[in-house]
Amino acid sequence: MTFTRLTFDVDGERQVSRAFMAMEADVRDMSEPLGAIGRLIREAIGEEFDQKGARGGAPWPALSPEYEKWKEAHYPGRPLLVANGDMRREMLAESAFRVTPKRLVYEPSTASKNHPEIGGYHQRGSSPNPARRMVDLTPEDRRGSEREVHDWLNARRRRHFAA
Repeated sequence: MTFTRLTFDVDGERQVSRAFMAMEADVRDMSEPLGAIGRLIREAIGEEFDQKGARGGAPWPALSPEYEKWKEAHYPGRPLLVANGDMRREMLAESAFRVTPKRLVYEPSTASKNHPEIGGYHQRGSSPNPARRMVDLTPEDRRGSEREVHDWLNARRRRHFAA
């Protein structure tokens, strides 16, 4: 038996860390549960945009009055963190998630010509602008990702012992 660690870091911040005991042969290719976890995370990010940060428990702060006026003039009616929609679209793109047998990597291409680090800039905040976390996993999200691995391992074990 060996320990297999499930971790999920966002912009250098650990959001999930859990160890599972498994036989080495069972965890050689974890692409199935990792793909399912990617889908869960993608759904959570979409809900975070829809709920303007409230889903994760910290609603996004309002824009400054000056910037809100500018944004309304240039992007009328657009919600927080959505100007032309490119960043939101990239944050939710299936192509932002890459699954290998041992890793799930989330790398949205959020760069713009004017701001190459726009996604991280909003995620962590930068003076004078507060953080507006687009990836803010809840305890339920963490349990959901753990459950994906747990259920997958149990199914593998049942098949192994049934043979």
